Amino acid sequence: MGIPSGRRVFTPWFAPALTSEFWEIFNRARSSGDYIVSPECSYMVYQYCLSCLDLPGNIAECGVYSGGIAHLLSLLLQRHASKASLHLFDTFEGMPSASITERDHFVSGDLAAPLDRVVQRLDGFPFVEFHPGRLPETLSQVAGVTDYAFVHVNVDMYQSTLDCCQWFWPRMGTGGILFIGDYGMYAYRRTARAAADEYFADRDATVLLLPTGQALVIKR
Repeated sequence: MGIPSGRRVFTPWFAPALTSEFWEIFNRARSSGDYIVSPECSYMVYQYCLSCLDLPGNIAECGVYSGGIAHLLSLLLQRHASKASLHLFDTFEGMPSASITERDHFVSGDLAAPLDRVVQRLDGFPFVEFHPGRLPETLSQVAGVTDYAFVHVNVDMYQSTLDCCQWFWPRMGTGGILFIGDYGMYAYRRTARAAADEYFADRDATVLLLPTGQALVIKR
């Protein structure tokens, strides 16, 4: 099933019968609105968030866009009766004016999705909390939240990625995972990867690259 690099390897995101829970919630999320994340990348977010559900702490996503992954995470939390809250951070107006095209790849206004549309999509999940606006200003809205078990950072910009690392990493509980969406993608080598490498360079933590181009850091 899938032959990357000429070798047959196990690729559960192509095997619905072997990963029935993932495919159930993935298809529900994908059929409920705009969904731009590939099955393999969605599976990585799913399995690593799932591994953190027994940990104390909340879940967060920075860079929500149209709410596809947020919907996937909401369905996962609901299915496992998690007591965690899901905090969602995005401008919901696209990339901010601070983006630098030569570095950040996108221009101001790219990847805009109206807040009301995402709110409507996630209606029925009372544990979801929206924090619209620019990072890092909106992080002050969760100043009282001190424990996170899983944080999905997918903000595309260098400064925003760095802001997320600086804010969330000290607040991650032991065993928690900071998951960086575009770390290994060539287009984001000067954004997500540069920011994460800079932040973790002098910390007792390792950025682990996944074959999907995503990366994660586990809090010891």
